[in-house]
Amino acid sequence: MTGDKFPQPRHADMVIKVCGMKDPANIRNVASLHPMLMGFIFHHPSPRDASGLDPEVVKSLPEYIRPVGVFVNRTDDEIIFTASRYGITRVQLHGSESPRQCARLRALGYKVLKAISIGDEVDWEEYRPYEGCVDLFVLDKKTPAHGGSGEKFDW
Repeated sequence: MTGDKFPQPRHADMVIKVCGMKDPANIRNVASLHPMLMGFIFHHPSPRDASGLDPEVVKSLPEYIRPVGVFVNRTDDEIIFTASRYGITRVQLHGSESPRQCARLRALGYKVLKAISIGDEVDWEEYRPYEGCVDLFVLDKKTPAHGGSGEKFDW
């Protein structure tokens, strides 16, 4: 793992991540817009599953774009295998992964993002154990499926 940090945002309060990438032509077009992070979903039920994507497409991203592997309830070994195959050093955990698993992945050198599903009410205390175990939290509207839906929630 490299010791690189999350890219410095162009705006002091925001990191921009474009997610759900799986089509090489679309990936090239989005890369031309210079997002900071580009997400690749490795969750077979998702219509945006990138498991069939040629790893060289991800490895050939410009160095200013950091790829993020998005996983749902996968084992450490599955995450490490896929991340290694695609040259990914940032992992976003979008299921019921434990703080312990997050800490293990961080100890291996991965930058870890943990998704928080936002519904009408959020029990923020539920996420307190993740403090110090993750590098960033990702806020997504709570939906029946895992992952981003493109739906807004009340900030």
